[in-house]
Amino acid sequence: MQNADLHGGENPAKSIARLSAIVNAAVDGIITIDARGCIEAVNPAARAMFGYSRDELIGHDVSVLMPSPDREQHGRYIQSYLSGGPRRIIGVGREVIGRRKDGSEFPLHLSVGEARIGGERLFTGILRDLTSVKKLEREFLQAQKMEAVGRLTSGIAHDFNNLLMGIIGCSDMALEHLKQGPSLEAREHVETLREAARRGSAIVAKLLAFSRKSPDESIVLDLNTLVDDTQRMLTGLLGADVELRVTTAPTPAWVRAHSGQLEQVLMNLIVNARHAMPNGGQLHLTVTVEDDVITLAVRDTGCGMSREVQAKVFEPFFTTRGEAEGTGLGLSTAYAIIHGCGGTIELESELGVGTRFIIRLPLAPTPPSVPAGAEPRAVEHPRSNTILVVEDDDLVRMTIRHYLSKNGFKVIEARSGADAGRHLERASEPSPALLLTDMVLPDTSGDALAREIQSRCPEINIVYMSAHDRQYLIENGRIAADALTLEKPFSEPQLLATIEDALS
Repeated sequence: MQNADLHGGENPAKSIARLSAIVNAAVDGIITIDARGCIEAVNPAARAMFGYSRDELIGHDVSVLMPSPDREQHGRYIQSYLSGGPRRIIGVGREVIGRRKDGSEFPLHLSVGEARIGGERLFTGILRDLTSVKKLEREFLQAQKMEAVGRLTSGIAHDFNNLLMGIIGCSDMALEHLKQGPSLEAREHVETLREAARRGSAIVAKLLAFSRKSPDESIVLDLNTLVDDTQRMLTGLLGADVELRVTTAPTPAWVRAHSGQLEQVLMNLIVNARHAMPNGGQLHLTVTVEDDVITLAVRDTGCGMSREVQAKVFEPFFTTRGEAEGTGLGLSTAYAIIHGCGGTIELESELGVGTRFIIRLPLAPTPPSVPAGAEPRAVEHPRSNTILVVEDDDLVRMTIRHYLSKNGFKVIEARSGADAGRHLERASEPSPALLLTDMVLPDTSGDALAREIQSRCPEINIVYMSAHDRQYLIENGRIAADALTLEKPFSEPQLLATIEDALS
């Protein structure tokens, strides 16, 4: 309401009782002040919101609930309004900052109504705590940032992985030629080139993990075991000046995840803790199981983080280290991995005291036990089949041809869907036993090409290649859940194992 005269035919006592019940039951804070700014009434929600008792507020100036400079200016604003000044809040409302009894500040939405009772002007403010709303807004903005970088990741992954695949393939072929002659220096340079390409592949893997697309199927694993295994690798990483304490849960901590990704999260948190303790300290790893939630806490006694750093710590590419020391993808990737497992990751830190990361994951059902002595059954696979390879990148196609030819396969090469169709129409060409196709082609998609070729050759086997991971292709309806895939860049053994699986 803006201005109101309280009148009516209802019994005044009954009316007051009804209004009192409404005010006391309201979830929003309600405060009434007089024309001097003194508090005349305050409901339970407002008292809880600010942390004061009723006696600490009634009769006191309402500015006690305001931070500076609003506290000092509030009396002047009331006088200005009573003298015909601007209305500002009356009847419309706006966001303001409140100050609790303990001195902490928090966001509020405030709307004010005015009433006249017996010639006296009263103002009633309705306040809503926006703390949770603001937190959700920040989390939404964070999710938007991550989604944007995820889209960027997906866009660059195809071309970048094609390049890496070509580099690795050329390096393999050059190394084989160098084995025939004494050129140790050239061999060292090529090996360095090949290792650099593999490091580039690892960067793409981190970017894809950050974009919440994992190339590996999740399994149910015991977080206790993973932490214990990681502990054994930490001695050289932490150094003698860091005391490590590990406490695991007394019962299995079953989580559904990919062990490599959880190891990546844990190692990243440990490396960050080591950097935060340049002069040594203590690092505590704790696993607990309570109800249906598993908690992993990583706490260090390092330098801690300021509030400004804490607000940005999960943002992609944000780092407090130099460009040569960090990419800024570690914690943002950890955030994506944990949320991809249905969990949460939180941060508590204080300058000069230390930092604590708390990861919470849902408890997974206990996995079925594996019979002792069970081993995979060996299968003999044919090694002399014709394979139709459809790939528009020359370096990648050349690498695949080299891998297959040296292992006894006959290779038919095609740069596009149309090119593949022309090969199938030639009577002189042997009928391929397998189609190995990239998912992105100049004139069609790999899945569309596979459907077309299967309509001509129903018995042909299909293997898809892609810079995108398997789960991404399945979720977007590109391939069936039981389809065979190779994620670029792949090695010669990975290629042969997948093809033998397809031909078995």
